[in-house]
Amino acid sequence: MVTGLEPDNFRIFEDNIEQEVVNFSSEDVPISIGVILDHSASMANKLGKAKQAPFSSSKPQSTGRILLVGFNDHAELLSPFTKNVEDLQSHMLYTSAKGSTALLDAVYLDSVR
Repeated sequence: MVTGLEPDNFRIFEDNIEQEVVNFSSEDVPISIGVILDHSASMANKLGKAKQAPFSSSKPQSTGRILLVGFNDHAELLSPFTKNVEDLQSHMLYTSAKGSTALLDAVYLDSVR
């Protein structure tokens, strides 16, 4: 989570022409998030922290929907969009580190959902 941002921290371009920021808010609003979890063998000693990170600062009232994609040798949808953080954590709990890294497959799978 990034806090303390102001309109001056952003530059918006449309067709290479800078646009004025006319509306800016820092209130909590529901959003949709796609989380991609690397559970390849190279993550064996980091997987515990990686499983906690996406949800450590989530507030149930401000979380919209979260989708979970995991990857090692191949990418797979571990959980479709849901508002249930406990369900996502359960899916992650049973994920073990093994195999090689198919990151581009995971990014593609997340982008088409």
